[in-house]
Amino acid sequence: MLKSLGHNVEFERTVEQARRFAGEMQRTGKRVSMATSVCEPMECLCGIVDDVEVRIRRVSSVADLMAVGGTLDLCVAKRDADGRD
Repeated sequence: MLKSLGHNVEFERTVEQARRFAGEMQRTGKRVSMATSVCEPMECLCGIVDDVEVRIRRVSSVADLMAVGGTLDLCVAKRDADGRD
C-alpha cells in the first residue's frame, strides 16, 4: 500500500499521506460491504389489487435497505444515529 505514496523528506507529510490513503481504502471497503448481499434475494407475488400485481421482495444488502428506506422516507435511509450506521 505504501508504494503509492510519493517520496517525502518530511516524515510528518508521509504520515499524513498514509492516513489519507488508509481512509480512502476504508471507505472503499465500506462501499463494497454495503453492496454485498447478506442473504438470497427473493420475490413473491402476494396478489392482484385493481389489476396491479402486489409483490413482496426480500432486501438483501445494506445498500438496498437504504434505497428502500429513502423511497419510503424511513430512518434506515440515513447514515446517522437514527439510521444505525
